[in-house]
Amino acid sequence: MQAKRKPVQRKKVFPSRHLKPYSERKRKNKMTIAAGFCCSDGIVLCADTQYTIPETMKYPDSKLRMAPELRCLPFFVFCGDMDFQKQCISSFTSALTEAEENGTLLHSALERAALEMHSAYYDAYSDPSEKLSATMFVSVLIDGKRRIYKVFGPKVSDVEPFECMGSGSYLARALADSFWEPNNTMYRTALAAVYILSDVKKYVDGCGGESQIVCLGH
Repeated sequence: MQAKRKPVQRKKVFPSRHLKPYSERKRKNKMTIAAGFCCSDGIVLCADTQYTIPETMKYPDSKLRMAPELRCLPFFVFCGDMDFQKQCISSFTSALTEAEENGTLLHSALERAALEMHSAYYDAYSDPSEKLSATMFVSVLIDGKRRIYKVFGPKVSDVEPFECMGSGSYLARALADSFWEPNNTMYRTALAAVYILSDVKKYVDGCGGESQIVCLGH
């Protein structure tokens, strides 16, 4: 007798997958947190120090800059693409220098520089996610009092009494509403900023690293 042959089981064929065309990873590092507070005796600027390129890497760097050679002693804290924000800071510093030399308004100088940078670079990329735009706080000393301006694209606006930018701004705003008051001193505000930054870095993806806080008195 011949042994019965077992029926041949055909292997299941997995459906073919259509591979997506290769595309270079875009350098996005806009995930961050920066904030400015107006206090009874000065202003407080703060930010995290983590830059995130999604699906690629994280690295630490300061987001605070200053120009001590000017009489208005400008301080900058920024979000977004680091290279472009540095370029904006250079343009804003030149505009403030010219305003000091000519005796014109610093606010107007910032407005002109912001509009020029936005007009020159915003349409350089067609992809909305790659658009370059100024996103920073600028603090200057005017008539013995510290002021904070928010520069967002071509717009320059006063910060009164608190403002924040970046991916952690929603949580930071909620925490500031709960733990900070506009009439607080710089010292109490700095303590609140420590707590706010700590929670934002803990719960918001893309925010992290060390915290940097600057207190600038009138």
